[in-house]
Amino acid sequence: MRRKTYFPCCNVSSHVKKLIRPFRKKRQHLKIRKLRVSKIPELRAQYQHNLTLTMKANTQHLVKKRSRSKSNYEPNKRLASFNGLAHLKELDLETYLRTYDLKSEAAVDNYKLKGTLNERDRSSITNAVVQEMLKVNYVPSQFEYAEIVKKICVLFPSEDPAIYYIPPDTTHRNAQGKLPNKVKNIKYNLQKKDAGTFHFPSSSMQCVSEALERTKITKPAKLEGSINKEDPAIKTAITCLRHESRDSWPQLLAN
Repeated sequence: MRRKTYFPCCNVSSHVKKLIRPFRKKRQHLKIRKLRVSKIPELRAQYQHNLTLTMKANTQHLVKKRSRSKSNYEPNKRLASFNGLAHLKELDLETYLRTYDLKSEAAVDNYKLKGTLNERDRSSITNAVVQEMLKVNYVPSQFEYAEIVKKICVLFPSEDPAIYYIPPDTTHRNAQGKLPNKVKNIKYNLQKKDAGTFHFPSSSMQCVSEALERTKITKPAKLEGSINKEDPAIKTAITCLRHESRDSWPQLLAN
């Protein structure tokens, strides 16, 4: 006769737990799965909503980008730099300075007489040269600066190239000299007067030319009869006489 085996309660309970544990895990897994399946429509709707918002945002960004590119059309920088350099290489600097205005013509004549330039003459030359550079390329490259400085030093051999242009290096991040400083000043003044943005659409090039044209003295002002003090030519002539022509005062008084 086989002997019966009796298990203590603790052993029975642990044995039963071992048998039940896999079924309990499976039941919990089914509960989680049912929960996920029940939330699929909500998640799908949320995903669709987020996708719609993303597509709208991308569409609006593309529309803004296209409108911005149409309104503020920027020409190819490399092409503009190439055209600017070619234009400066063909430029006859002496002829240009003599025909630009009276100040630049006087600067050339003063150098022929004295062999040196003063600060007033350098400023006149800088104004004339910068206007010619900005006509072709509104962001002059270092090659354009180097080319025009070389022409200036050929026409005025006693001039130091560093006066007009110092290229950027490890010490100075930005270019320095009269030419780049003049370009910065023109851009700053036009921005201040809301005359144009210097991402420079084509209309802003016209603003540069107009702003520089106002400071030119191409012929003596007519002083016969009544004088209109609001006339830009009269204002420029008076300013020139007060501040920039002190060297010629004795000659004027003698006459």
